Amino acid sequence: MDTEQRVIDQELLEKAARQIREDSAERVCLTAVGIFTQPPFELTGETCSQLLEALQNEEVYADIQRMSLAPGEDEFLYSDKSISQSYARLLLRKEQNNQCLLIGETVREESKIYPRPMLRAVLTMPPFGISDEVLAQSLEEMAQSEAYRDIKKITASTGNHYLYSDRYLTEAHARHIVEWNEDEDLDDA
Repeated sequence: MDTEQRVIDQELLEKAARQIREDSAERVCLTAVGIFTQPPFELTGETCSQLLEALQNEEVYADIQRMSLAPGEDEFLYSDKSISQSYARLLLRKEQNNQCLLIGETVREESKIYPRPMLRAVLTMPPFGISDEVLAQSLEEMAQSEAYRDIKKITASTGNHYLYSDRYLTEAHARHIVEWNEDEDLDDA
């Protein structure tokens, strides 16, 4: 039977789920759907689509989540037993290898969900790992781009630099949060 005609059997589903769960738990990374076109899976076309559909429809694989940055873009999978949806979104942005996108969308998410400004130095630490030079270049590029005009900078009285999105936080609110956080950090020291 050729690969295209392969029926999705339980063994193949378990093997795929094991790969996704190991990537999530042990490597703390997303699994690119494209991996299923390579050995040891070697699936193509309809068979890969059937595998993805089966993973999403069977209760035993309910922890396997599917995501992409936008419709028609590369898809990734992860196990929500090991990686939260928020962290998976961050990893997905990192997969795009676009520092401006990674920074901008992460700052927006922090401002919207939590709501708080983000300490700029966090972007130099894992899982981001952006060098100081690349971070400075990216922020300069973002400052010149219409797509990121909502990303603003604040310097705390302590000299620490923060980023926030004015879509979700006013400057006054962001400044208040930054100073409160800085005061708390000083009190804890």
